[in-house]
Amino acid sequence: AEEQESFERLLFQVEAAFWFYDDEYREIWPHAFPCFTLLQFAQKLFSMCDLLKPFAPRTEELYEKFRQYKIQIPTCGAMLLNPGATKVLLVMGHKSKSWGFPKGKIDRDEEFPACAMREVLEEVGYDISNHIDQSVFIEKQHKGLPLTRLYI
Repeated sequence: AEEQESFERLLFQVEAAFWFYDDEYREIWPHAFPCFTLLQFAQKLFSMCDLLKPFAPRTEELYEKFRQYKIQIPTCGAMLLNPGATKVLLVMGHKSKSWGFPKGKIDRDEEFPACAMREVLEEVGYDISNHIDQSVFIEKQHKGLPLTRLYI
């Protein structure tokens, strides 16, 4: 259990590196840097990093366990409305091309308001820390899926 937990933490770091690569390199120079899925990126990293090479044959297995673990984590974000509450800000999903509110997975030991502030800042570059009312939110939980909380 402890080994798997450490791989889950490691794969969160791999995922952060993947998004940095995709946002900071691929987006700016798409012809110079290959397009990867997260799994392909992890496989490449595990095959090239000396510390990870011993685990390279297990990359797919570790990734699948990480994926199953990750879908259980609650998400948090915010609904950004104009002062008259007649308009709302939506963001487009990276790969899915669907629209939604800026939100993301809550980090270990992170409080819901802190997660909402971090995710909105990461996704749209807007700091809601002076605007968030921690008592005004909606929550939804589908069968078998984790909780989603959106501050208004």
